[in-house]
Amino acid sequence: MLGSGVLGVLTWVGTVVGAVGLAATWWQARSARTAAESAKEGVKALEGRLDLSSVARAYAQLENLRTLVESGRFDAAQSMFSELKLMVLDALHLGTSRHGAGGALAAEQAAIARKAVRTVETQLSLGAREEISFQPSALAAAMHGLSDFLGERQSALKFTSDGDARSRS
Repeated sequence: MLGSGVLGVLTWVGTVVGAVGLAATWWQARSARTAAESAKEGVKALEGRLDLSSVARAYAQLENLRTLVESGRFDAAQSMFSELKLMVLDALHLGTSRHGAGGALAAEQAAIARKAVRTVETQLSLGAREEISFQPSALAAAMHGLSDFLGERQSALKFTSDGDARSRS
């Protein structure tokens, strides 16, 4: 058997090894938490950039739609509006859900945007069919409303100095 002196030394060595292991475990847990927080911030920054890019693209599509309407190409405008409609609805969703309570769109603003989408869709259809009930002024007003909405969403998504997009509205 081992003597009591040897057992005492082994006990102390075991205590030191246990303390070092505990410190290493604590350090690894802290590093993992820091990495997870950094990843979460990275995802938020990427979402913000994608939000801004999506809204900017929708705004550009709306300008292309205006050009088609002005040239009387309602069939082509209807095709383009299908994609634009999805972008606008996505912008509505982004404003009401992803940015939390501080980024929630006013219910009135969202309702106006939805009404504008319906009006543009209806008026493009009437224009394509050359219906007498087609109202160019209603189409222009609805497109202007969508332009205002997208402009507000675009300005709400700003980049801070570190490149992280945040919502102001």
